[in-house]
Parts: sequence; structure tokens; C-alpha cells
Amino acid sequence: MSYLKLCLSGKMQYYCPETLLVMSSSGGFFRTELHPTRKAITGLLGAAFGYKRGDKHLDDFRESLDMKYRTVKSGNVIVDFNSVAPLYDDVYFKNVEGGLMKGNTGRVIKKIEYLTNYEFEVYIGGDREKLKEIYDHIVRPYWPLYIGKKVCLPAKPIVEEFEILDQLPADVYDI
Repeated sequence: MSYLKLCLSGKMQYYCPETLLVMSSSGGFFRTELHPTRKAITGLLGAAFGYKRGDKHLDDFRESLDMKYRTVKSGNVIVDFNSVAPLYDDVYFKNVEGGLMKGNTGRVIKKIEYLTNYEFEVYIGGDREKLKEIYDHIVRPYWPLYIGKKVCLPAKPIVEEFEILDQLPADVYDI
């Protein structure tokens, strides 16, 4: 299998875990994984290609591509606090007990974890034609590319040149 190397480096990064959120009447807590997730890489590729959330092409990325990562540089985890007021009266949130909570109960505090000053290499595995297509879309994306959330901008280009690897470093992990 051939691999395309992506560099994910930025002041802040966010990688959504499978269990996204815990809400209570006092707010919510969004934690991050300590490495890139398949969901985040699939979202990044979807933005590059111009696919909207829920598009069947995103499932194709998730299922057909081999994804691996390695940590180049470790940083810290910080927590950001946001004050949020639901816009509609008929919005419901899942609370910590598993029940539903009516949305417009006033402002709530949202806590979001971010990775700071981390750098990862992500390796996308597939056939050479598909990797060339991915490269072309990443260097000229349909939508801007973020590292997890819109506040998480890449510090350097995600790919600098089209280079296909047939051999991966020893210290890579599956995503």
C-alpha cells in the first residue's frame, strides 16, 4: 500500500472522541483525544473535496482509506470556557443522567479541551491515483481546512509536495 503524508501542526487542535459531549444544566464538557481521529481526518478530507456533513463520500473515506499517525511534537492540553445561550425554546440537550433538558434555560458554560503546540504526521493509505486526487484537493481545497474546529488553523501547509511513501516509520499507530 502507498501512503500520503499530512502534517498537522498548529497552536490549537481538537480531535472529537466518539462520545462527544456531556451536558448538564450548568453546561457541557467537550474533551479531545490526544491524537488525530478518523472522524477528524475524514472531516478534513471532506472539506478539501467540498462534501457536506452526512455525504456518503465521507463514509467511503472512512472505510476505504488506511489511516495512521505519529506524534512528532507533544504539547499541552488547555480548557477554553464559552458562555452559550440556546437560540430556540424547543432545543433539547441530553443531560448527565441520560434524560433530556430543555434548551432555553439561560446561559450555560461550555468547556472545550484543546491540544496546544502539538505536531502530528498522518499517513493516508490507498492506491496512488486516489492519493494524488487527495493531494490535489488538499493543496486547493473547496473549503478552508481546519485541525478539528474552525478556531484551529494549521500553522504550516498540511502537505508541501506530492510524495508517496511505500515504507512508514516504525513508530506509527492506527487511527
